[in-house]
Amino acid sequence: MNPEVPILVLSCPEREDVVPGYLRSRELYWPRPPGPVEILSDDTSRGWNARLQRRLASWNTEFLILQLDDFYYGRPVDGQAISRAIEAMANDRSIGIVQLVGGVYPEIEYPLSGFRRYDKKDRLYKRTQLTPTLVRTSLFVPMLARVVQRLSKEDDRGWIGAYNYELVAGSESVAFEALGTTEPPDRWPIFTVNVLQQDRYTSQGIALLRHLGLPVDTARRGIFDPEGPQPYLEVWRASREKHCN
Repeated sequence: MNPEVPILVLSCPEREDVVPGYLRSRELYWPRPPGPVEILSDDTSRGWNARLQRRLASWNTEFLILQLDDFYYGRPVDGQAISRAIEAMANDRSIGIVQLVGGVYPEIEYPLSGFRRYDKKDRLYKRTQLTPTLVRTSLFVPMLARVVQRLSKEDDRGWIGAYNYELVAGSESVAFEALGTTEPPDRWPIFTVNVLQQDRYTSQGIALLRHLGLPVDTARRGIFDPEGPQPYLEVWRASREKHCN
């Protein structure tokens, strides 16, 4: 029998309108998750990664699923595939991360149906994205501490901290193995719709919200001005140059 695996959804007060859609999609498409679901939605001004570090300081489960609040489930989650991933991690302590959404990964053999090892060299900055990801807490917590240590308070503020996490955590997590799903989209363990882009609802996100029976604010504006330059690319490039070169 697999251990309990909680789901920790990373959010913040500025995105409180996003959370109901996530909860509705989970209720509809993952009614029996492998553990309790918690929304981490406190103030991020003290540091995006620092607050996650504080929350996990008292965490007492071996495994954890992490994800952002704007990745809504778009169809029923394959609980059996999730169970296989959990079992693989329980049997092989070198595995620290399993990416549960689809991706293009090199064919490096691993004895688990539907999953392959990541190619570390080719995917240095892509292994720790905040899409639904299964992590081993005993490896993830020390890695997160190294991320926090490398980031200044300015680098960790608000959603900039989330972008910097993806880059810095990718380069910090070379000490343990990672797996990713290689199944075609119709067989991904978790199929998600990223409903926000530059803090505006995407057309795909709007369609899913309406399917879920939720109101849609198509004029949504977040911490970035959608009429200005592309802050995602600017932050990404600056972060990569600063932390990963």
